[in-house]
Amino acid sequence: MAPKRLELAHAIMLTQPGPKMIWQFGELGYDTSINACQTGPNSSNCRTDPKPLRWGYFNDPERKALYNVVGNLNRLRNNATYSPLFTSSNINYNFGGYVKTMIVNQGSTGMVVMGNFDVATQTATVTFPFTGVWYDYFNQTTITNFGGSQSFSLSPGQYKIFINQFVALPVSLISFTAKNNGTQN
Repeated sequence: MAPKRLELAHAIMLTQPGPKMIWQFGELGYDTSINACQTGPNSSNCRTDPKPLRWGYFNDPERKALYNVVGNLNRLRNNATYSPLFTSSNINYNFGGYVKTMIVNQGSTGMVVMGNFDVATQTATVTFPFTGVWYDYFNQTTITNFGGSQSFSLSPGQYKIFINQFVALPVSLISFTAKNNGTQN
């Protein structure tokens, strides 16, 4: 299994306009065949058989990272500013070759998605729909687009999602230290 490749696949799939469905534990990289039978070898007759639950997947750091990426992509889909993009018909995409690119905009809101499905570093060239500052959704960094096309070097399995209005990713509190000070903590 390649969790980083699954992140890339979800980044491309979940940013496309339209409804999406994630199959059983797909957000954790579920790797049991849809044809798995409860009592024997795989068979196409077993597609609707109950599948084993893999609750331990959540303890695997790579699968947990995949889960977080899928969750953050769905948060973007549900963000009030960006939700119109996911029903927009104003989409320009190139899904041929190893490098996939997609540009979606609706009104003054835009998103540029790119990913490298190759095993070698590739270059993605895109033309942003608006000039100005763009935010790398996952890296929380910015670039400035002055018009025209821009090229990005993407390592194998790497993807980028640029949005033109900042959206903060959720923060997970891992731990904290507190001290009792009389009547206050």
